[in-house]
Amino acid sequence: MTLRHKLELEQPGGCAWAGCRAPISWTEAHHLEHWADGGSTTAENLILLCRFHHGRIHTGKWDITKTGPGQVVIRHRRTGAADAEWEADADLPNGQAAEAFSRSLKRQLDEYASGSPTSAWKRASREPGRSSGNPMPQKSRPAR
Repeated sequence: MTLRHKLELEQPGGCAWAGCRAPISWTEAHHLEHWADGGSTTAENLILLCRFHHGRIHTGKWDITKTGPGQVVIRHRRTGAADAEWEADADLPNGQAAEAFSRSLKRQLDEYASGSPTSAWKRASREPGRSSGNPMPQKSRPAR
């Protein structure tokens, strides 16, 4: 049995964050003790979280303790609030600090959100192979 399969059997409800409805297929493994700090990649040191809540845990504002297979207690360090009690408006929607964005990216995102895309976004949307309004290149499909 693979480690991922073991984690899925321990936590069949999906994301460990209280009230999150992300299915198990949307989750990724989070090391309770970070691997860079010597944490092992074992079921005892891993919990499944969706991308959104995994990012929130990595802001450094949360303590997470595994209480059993597939079960955790998550508390906000400053307030002591449990994950189920936390007011989402107190964090940015993606759980990342605004300081994590580069100035140029933040400016572009702010302008795009306000309906006034930067010239880079406008230029990118006119380039061949890119869809309207999307600055990222589109994957080409193989010829049939």
